[in-house]
Amino acid sequence: MPKKDLYHLKASGQYNHKDENFLAEEICKRLKVPVSYSRDEAWNRLFEKISKPNEKTQKSGRNIMVVYKIVAVLILGIVLTGTLIFTGQHKIVQQNGQKQMVNLPDGSEVTINAGSKLEYNSFLWLLQRKVYLNGEALFRVKKGKTFTVQSTQAEVTVLGTTFNVYDRIGKCRISCIEGSVIIKQPGFKIGVVLKHGQSAEKNRRGFKKQKNIPVTNYAAWTKGEFYYQSTAVSEVFEEIERQFNITIIYKEKVLGKYTGYFNTKNIDTALNMVCLPMQLTYEVNNKQVTIRSLKPKN
Repeated sequence: MPKKDLYHLKASGQYNHKDENFLAEEICKRLKVPVSYSRDEAWNRLFEKISKPNEKTQKSGRNIMVVYKIVAVLILGIVLTGTLIFTGQHKIVQQNGQKQMVNLPDGSEVTINAGSKLEYNSFLWLLQRKVYLNGEALFRVKKGKTFTVQSTQAEVTVLGTTFNVYDRIGKCRISCIEGSVIIKQPGFKIGVVLKHGQSAEKNRRGFKKQKNIPVTNYAAWTKGEFYYQSTAVSEVFEEIERQFNITIIYKEKVLGKYTGYFNTKNIDTALNMVCLPMQLTYEVNNKQVTIRSLKPKN
């Protein structure tokens, strides 16, 4: 029944529910299954479409798996890199009474003095030739990329040369034996250039070049020889402690500047060479040395 006729029938008051049921039956009869399919086939095709996975959902799932794999590879890479950096870390500590020569990954040589520590990373060496020093060491650097020595009070950069770095509590001195070096204070951009035969010592204002001091004297410690010029005698005794692995006790406060030399062949000889010109006497008891002043007390 057309919608127009149905409307007029309801408006006339002659319409009832039986007519409505009749109308529903007529509509159902008019529903036809496509000619090419039976009713059962149509239902089967409908269920197939419902049960078939959504292509967009599958694609989204594949994208998520790709992201997971990338994240896993990145995490693995970070872990492996961290492991290599950790295993590539080298720390060499020289106890008192010892010194040692070390070959670095590029063939450069470092002689480490007693009571000193050297650190470097062999894994990162191709990226930067850099070592960390606490104490004293003589470097013979092969030519190549920039080579950096980082100590507490200085940063020394070279390309290939021989130089000595002394950095202990309260004092820092750099000596260039061959070639040239650049010295900077940590955090500073401007530095001091040292050429063959020059040395510089740090004071309150920065590094100041020294005059009339043979730099070879500063490298002589590698042969067991130590030279001093107007150096606090307490500093000299500290070096004797390191070289002979002893403890020095002072009965009186020791003052004065020492100019002279000692070697590490014999402890008594070394102590005599320092004590006699400074009017001091000493007494050795195993690993302990007591220093007394010979000067009359006022």
